[in-house]
Amino acid sequence: MIMLLGVFLQIPISQLKTSFKNIRFTTASLCINFVWTPLLAWLLGYVFLRGTPSIWLGFIMLLVTPCTDWYLTFTEVSKGNVALGTTVLPLNLVLQLLLLPFYLYILGSSVITINVINLLYGVLVVLVTPILVANLIRKITIQIKHKEWFEEKVISIVGVCQTIFLNLAIVAMFASQGSMLLNNPKILIKMLIPVLLFFIINFFIGQFISKLLKFNYEDTVA
Repeated sequence: MIMLLGVFLQIPISQLKTSFKNIRFTTASLCINFVWTPLLAWLLGYVFLRGTPSIWLGFIMLLVTPCTDWYLTFTEVSKGNVALGTTVLPLNLVLQLLLLPFYLYILGSSVITINVINLLYGVLVVLVTPILVANLIRKITIQIKHKEWFEEKVISIVGVCQTIFLNLAIVAMFASQGSMLLNNPKILIKMLIPVLLFFIINFFIGQFISKLLKFNYEDTVA
């Protein structure tokens, strides 16, 4: 929740309108992220993981939500248009908040029984709370100080803290679940094939859509 708070502090939801300035790019991005990707995740899980429902559900949860802002780093490395990629970031954040419960219920219910009340409660507490608190902090801070001060002092500190929190989260995950992975190496092997296929298939799908919509290289986003 703290990490999500940091993400939402850096991305004002008021920038949502900028996502619609490039209709062709935004439409392609939304279709890939919120239509094609969930279907592909479910299908790969059905083919490779249906014998282990809990892992299949985890696989779906991993892939049905777009990356928050890491994709911008890969976009920069591949010399794509970072500014254009940034325009869809607020839209991605809001839509994944709204759609995650539906994806888990619609796709996950075919895997295991899901308690809808618990699902909605988890989404409300873990996802909605940070976005509301972040917007409240942003508005209050800007009113007391000014936008430039907020960007220079708060956002710069948040960016550094995000890296620290990310490393702590990764350490915590391996500290709590590392022994389980070491005791069950077959799980990693079982997950390896569908994960690799997911990225390989999406790479070629992205190339196809790029040519179909006639995107220039500088318009592409990793």
